[in-house]
Amino acid sequence: MTFGVEHTWEAVTESKYMGDDNGITAYDYLTRNIDFILDEEKHRALKKFWDAGIRIVPRSY
Repeated sequence: MTFGVEHTWEAVTESKYMGDDNGITAYDYLTRNIDFILDEEKHRALKKFWDAGIRIVPRSY
């Protein structure tokens, strides 16, 4: 994860999803909108989300 966080710009510029924005939007999103630090509070929230999802029965199509 550390490598990915430290090389975000390279990942965005080498991505096949580069658009007319030259990666600025993707880079801004990845560096300003996502917090990659999984602290105890986030871990509890993720566990609560996961536990709630386990109780949901998928619809059959």
